[in-house]
Amino acid sequence: MQLLVVHGILHLLGHDHAGAAEKERMWAARPKPSNGWAFPQKLFMNKIREFFISRAHSFEHAYNGWWYVLRTQRNAWIHAAFSTAVLLVALWLRLPLRDGPC
Repeated sequence: MQLLVVHGILHLLGHDHAGAAEKERMWAARPKPSNGWAFPQKLFMNKIREFFISRAHSFEHAYNGWWYVLRTQRNAWIHAAFSTAVLLVALWLRLPLRDGPC
């Protein structure tokens, strides 16, 4: 079980094993069982920080793209207005999630 958790964390940190060279790098990056599966703290925190920063940039790009669509496409405003209205009515009526608009 520990190996699967470590494997998943390495994927979250950007490692992959599609090719032989990538597999070797990922295998070398994993902590060894002899040291209690511990990641070097500084390396781990830097990778986690990079992960969250890259996700923040992704959301920023998504927001900028959506704002561009709203500024340039008239029908996008109509879609956004009706979607917001449906969501607000669903919240106001306290519909369960299984009956929601999604």
